[in-house]
Amino acid sequence: MSSPKTYSTPPVIDESKFGVLSWSQNVWMNIKVRLGTPLIIALELLLSPFVARSKHKPYPRIIGDASFRFLADYFSGPELQRILGSSVDVYSTWARNANLPINIEEMVDGGKLMWIGPKRTDKMLLYCHGGAYIFAVQIFTISFWRYIQVELEKRGLNVGIAIMSYSLVPVSQFPTPLWQTSLGDSAGGNLVSQVLSSMLHPLFTPPIIPRGTQLRGAYMMSPWISLTGIYENHPLPSFTENDHCDVIGKESLLKWGQTVLSDWYAHLPDIVDRVFVSTGGAECLRDADEIFFREKIKPYHGKCEYYEMEGGVHNDPFFDFQVAEGPLGGKRQGLTPRVLQWVWGCFEEV
Repeated sequence: MSSPKTYSTPPVIDESKFGVLSWSQNVWMNIKVRLGTPLIIALELLLSPFVARSKHKPYPRIIGDASFRFLADYFSGPELQRILGSSVDVYSTWARNANLPINIEEMVDGGKLMWIGPKRTDKMLLYCHGGAYIFAVQIFTISFWRYIQVELEKRGLNVGIAIMSYSLVPVSQFPTPLWQTSLGDSAGGNLVSQVLSSMLHPLFTPPIIPRGTQLRGAYMMSPWISLTGIYENHPLPSFTENDHCDVIGKESLLKWGQTVLSDWYAHLPDIVDRVFVSTGGAECLRDADEIFFREKIKPYHGKCEYYEMEGGVHNDPFFDFQVAEGPLGGKRQGLTPRVLQWVWGCFEEV
């Protein structure tokens, strides 16, 4: 496969476009938040004993998942940006609440590195957050990675963790997030696949990642790989099967659409030591993620791992940290300890 065109001009970034709403749009957004959210939560709690998506979840997760699904289904990109805030604001709030220093590094290309705990670069994990390239990193995802960091410290392994705050739509367009960016969830998982792709087939002149660079590992949680819901001209069953179970429904995913390249990762072992892809059994992207791993990763990499969390929704482990200070445990949560062990494995031989 031939390489696509390369990019040599720095991205255009206009922060004034973030979360722009008219007066009437702002009023309507607040009505939906104040009236719709409690109604959705109350209805889901009433239905929870009878519907598959909720009957095996603790009440805090039912409330958290229903709230997130409501946002994803009924709010526009600008509304989500206004409600959820910018990555810098979210991170700063989290750091203050966690009694940790606010450490933000401005990049020359408009991106930002936001450190979780003390900065260290000898052993470092870079987190590319999800959000459909529309909304910012969220507090509960930062809490998840802080949990991983603390658990690694208990094992005697000190790892620096930085969040990559990249420019969102419509502040900038592709390939700005890739230019600015390895671990990622959802859209961040897609971004990790872009980083790997760009290392194999450089899109930029000069390459943003020097040739010969070798990553210790790349983890993609519920990667946002194919949002058309189509594979080889046939609909993917999970898009319909899990439409009413996931925290992001089929219509939202199709609206945000994305595709994936075919044999692009043939030399993956040359740039990354190990790869981990996870998905949820109850998420719409399940089949797309499994196909991506089976056809794009597994044939080319001997140290790769795939895990489907039974009953899990999109980015499932994060949502425990939306409603609690740690994993809620039980039979349904097997992914968080796997992530911890996988990250440990990436660094234990360093």
